[in-house]
Amino acid sequence: METTGVPALLELAATTIAADGTVGVIGAPDAGSRASFNINSLISTDAPSAASPKTPAAG
Repeated sequence: METTGVPALLELAATTIAADGTVGVIGAPDAGSRASFNINSLISTDAPSAASPKTPAAG
């Protein structure tokens, strides 16, 4: 659950979530704020996460 509205923490939540995990976003950053993360790591268990780029996905 990300409640701070800090874009860097949303990025961290999105890149460290387990393949079948859930991230809830409640906090809202200032208008115009941006967060960036690899969408494929959220929808595919084949894409490595930023937290463990050299560890193959289990499956």
